[in-house]
Amino acid sequence: MLKLLKTSVHRELRTGEKLTGMFEITTKLPCPNNCSVCPQAKLSEVYKGEKVLSLENFKKVLKKIPTNVIIGFAGFSEPFINRNCAEMIIEANKSHKMNLYTTAVGMTLEDVQKIKDIKFETFMLHLPDDKYFTLKKTEAYEKVISSLKSEIPHIQTMRMADKENMLVTRGGLLSFKPSVCMTGQITCKMGFYKNKFNRNIMLPNCDVVICCMDYGLEYPMGNLLEIEYESLFTSDTHNKVLKASLTKEEPFICRGCEYSCDRDKFLYYRYMPRAGDRK
Repeated sequence: MLKLLKTSVHRELRTGEKLTGMFEITTKLPCPNNCSVCPQAKLSEVYKGEKVLSLENFKKVLKKIPTNVIIGFAGFSEPFINRNCAEMIIEANKSHKMNLYTTAVGMTLEDVQKIKDIKFETFMLHLPDDKYFTLKKTEAYEKVISSLKSEIPHIQTMRMADKENMLVTRGGLLSFKPSVCMTGQITCKMGFYKNKFNRNIMLPNCDVVICCMDYGLEYPMGNLLEIEYESLFTSDTHNKVLKASLTKEEPFICRGCEYSCDRDKFLYYRYMPRAGDRK
């Protein structure tokens, strides 16, 4: 049986609610955390755009994103290294469901108070370990962590060293574990809905790339300051990826990704009738 990741993107399997993707926000680059499971060096080589996402541009883009698309604060860097991150979260909360994946680096006690009453779909706090994410802890950082644990309902925590089986090679860009090579017709179990690869990443200059594995920025879909959200899925890049996914061996980013899976099995388990559905 195909194992679907337990994410809110796939909640429709359990509830029937139609969530049609996730849109992740990269608030600032480069990321200072330098986690060994994140190919920041590759990203720094190729990204030459604005380093900081402005609150003004975030608001412009947010208006274009359908409300049944989850906004994810994660992307290619720690969200809170942008001093306006809490304000962006507050703004997104007016219209969208949200996920937050953070190390709390850059977060302040004031930020915690600003977001503590927001009902996140997922609030994942990545804590330092001695192997993949090392950090010299300060008193201020420890106070923020303590405040998060006491103030944020349903907060989840993880250390990457404790979840090594979940770590990925970022489409083969990292070599700490063997990469994969998928053949046949495949798709993405993290984000695929009605022929759309729709767990996309926005950079600080509002360029959008296909997914969280594209640290080389080889699959640009467009800039949301210039185009509409739906135009991302009629772009040459998206059409090329979709076409390659329907072949047996044509090379494209998903072939080397741990999140890829057999297309037919994925579609069957995603759209199979649920108990109580009318026949």
